[in-house]
Amino acid sequence: MNYIVNIGGGDQAVGVRRRDDGRWEVTHRGETVVVDVRSTGDLHSLMIGAKSVEAQGRPDDGPWRLVVRGRTLEVSVESEQERNARAVAGGGGAAKPSVVKASMPGFVSKVLVRVGDKVVKGTPVAIIEAMKMENEIRAESTGVVKEIRVADRQTVNGGDVLLVIGEG
Repeated sequence: MNYIVNIGGGDQAVGVRRRDDGRWEVTHRGETVVVDVRSTGDLHSLMIGAKSVEAQGRPDDGPWRLVVRGRTLEVSVESEQERNARAVAGGGGAAKPSVVKASMPGFVSKVLVRVGDKVVKGTPVAIIEAMKMENEIRAESTGVVKEIRVADRQTVNGGDVLLVIGEG
């Protein structure tokens, strides 16, 4: 079956087929590898070809938040059939929530909004301090703050999700 995998905002087409031995054949950009996955709770051990990777994460009513080698990734998966059905239906219901991500590593010196606050595109939502400079992080869409995933004085990596903005 073919899927669209979104990692950090970029879509990738991936083919997946379950083998008779319980492992998976995964095809990406014309290259096929055999993947063996073992999971215990939210800890996942993957053998991708000859490489071993451990990931920790779980879906939180939306994209998976995975920690791989200390880096947090937001991953969503949608079958081509689901995507095509949504396109035919004109988007398929509610708009996808927008995430605001840290543009650089640093620490959150102040979260400027609360859950339930209405924001417009360009509204400052947080301040991240990096190399003794304060950088204002702004909303990239208009809506209502649905979730805040960081706190004041928390260290973040570039690309970490700070908050989620949805319809409201």
